[in-house]
Formats: sequence, C-alpha cells, structure tokens
Amino acid sequence: MLKVEHITKRYHDKTVVRDISFALETGHICGFVGPNGAGKSTTMNIITGYLQPTSGSVSIGEIDIRKKPDEYRRLFGYLPEIPPLYPDMLVEDYLRFVHEAKGLDKQKRSEQVAEAMEMADVTHVRGRLIKNLSKGYKQRVGMAQAFLGRPPLIILDEPTIGLDPAQIVQVRNILLSLKEQHTVLLSSHILSEIGEVCDEIVLINRGELVAAGTEKELVSAHTDAARYLIRAEDGMLALAENAARELCPEVRCGRADAETLELAFPKEKDPGLQLTDRLIEGGVRFGELYRKTRSLEDVFLELVNAADGNDGGRA
Repeated sequence: MLKVEHITKRYHDKTVVRDISFALETGHICGFVGPNGAGKSTTMNIITGYLQPTSGSVSIGEIDIRKKPDEYRRLFGYLPEIPPLYPDMLVEDYLRFVHEAKGLDKQKRSEQVAEAMEMADVTHVRGRLIKNLSKGYKQRVGMAQAFLGRPPLIILDEPTIGLDPAQIVQVRNILLSLKEQHTVLLSSHILSEIGEVCDEIVLINRGELVAAGTEKELVSAHTDAARYLIRAEDGMLALAENAARELCPEVRCGRADAETLELAFPKEKDPGLQLTDRLIEGGVRFGELYRKTRSLEDVFLELVNAADGNDGGRA
C-alpha cells in the first residue's frame, strides 16, 4: 500500500532524516514511533507531500508522489497533530467545505460527508459549532475530514494527544474499525496505545530507522533471557538459587531486593514449569513465582539508548 524507499532530508549541512525505508501492507495499522526530534514529523511531512525529500521516493500502490502528485494526494486522508478546524463553522458545513477543497466528487458530497461523520461518530453533533465542542469531539471531527471519500490510506499524527482516558478509548475503537477497508499510519508517543491497535511498528531515532516489525517480533528480538522472579524469605532464596543452578548451570542469579531473587535463563533454555517443580522438590517455600516479561516500552528505551550511545540496560 504505502512504500517509503530510501528517503533522506537535508537542510544545508544537517541531515534530519537518513535513508529511511519501510512499507505498509493493505489493511494494517502501523505505529510510527520515536522520541522527540527523531524525525517523525519530517518523515510524515514527506509522505504527505508537504516536504520534498532530498533523495528517495514515496508511493501509494503504483502512484509515485513525484510523478503524479495530484493523483497521489487523493489516495490518503491526513490528520495533523493540530486538527485543521474552523471553530466558527458547523461540523457538517465544515466537512462539506473540506470535501469541496479536496476536489472530491460533488455528486457524492452529501453521502460521503454523512459516511465520514458516521465513521468518526460525530453525526449527533453535525449541527453544532466546532468551537463549542469538547477536545475529544474536535479531534474526531478532524478525523472525519481525513476519512472523506474513503481514501485507502489514513495518516494520523498523535490522534489521542491531550484526550482523557474515555476519549482515548473512543478514538482507539474508531482506529480499529478502519482496518476493514483502510491502511493506517499512526504516529503516537503512547506506546501502550501503539501496542494495542497496531499490527506493526516502525521505530526511528536521530533520523534513522532503528527497528521495524510486530510488537511480538521486536520484544522477542530484544529479549536476551527468560527471567523469573521469586519472592520468599531470605533463607529460602538461597535454596531457590541452588535449585535453579541444578536445573540450568548457565542461569544468572541476582537479588532484586531483600526478599526477591531474579533468575535469568538463556532464552533457548527457558525452563517453564520445570522451574516450579524443581523448587518444590528442593523444599523451597515461596510466596510468589512469576515470569518477568519485557514490554514495548522496555524495547523502545533500549533501542533509543543504544542509538544515542547510552547503556540503557535490560530489564
């Protein structure tokens, strides 16, 4: 659907985006993440045609933005971080205005405006002034303008920024409903949101692609060990350490605190339920035993720290 190939953007002697390539499959939601200043906005501006890359190309399907810019722009809808709203217009009038400005089919204007309002769940506020709406509704009106004409690609830049938890859930549900007929590129700083709605993730830092893949693939690729935590009295922890070493001599043991032992087994030698059995056989009385899993946040911080030359460590 969307293909970004070797795009680079330079301003005089400063390179803000360097040789970034990735592709989105039809019907997928892709999370585009990175710390502030990573080059996300520049990359998205290139994808939307607002900026020209110094080198590289962007295409939707077979349409290259450089060769057929007008046709390319009709293939996506875009919601920037600050929605392009006119506060003194009624919701429906605003969407009709945007529909005309985009040069969409006049014969289908009423139908497509109604459809976009339904998709963004703002039909019931169609006759209200935009300035009188809550931030959540304003964000959804901004999404509705991106949905006009049902473009195959939807690009959303921080669509939940500043929203309360209930509003975030509403927007998340809208995003998930898009997958049936649209491909979505979603930029967000909320990694839990990215993990919940995205099929794949593209991470950039300092203008370069750092990692790409599904959440499971990224976490697995950047997990070096199967880690377990055991909570017990101090004397029992010594027994637990001995039992773990008998099970796997390569295990790394350390105290997370006075009552918690952390065990790190080589990933390929994850003991699973055998650990519980061995502890019980060894007479270890413990209060808790659970596997310590890595999160997308852990991977994000590790990759960013590594790219910045810092020792981020591993949880």
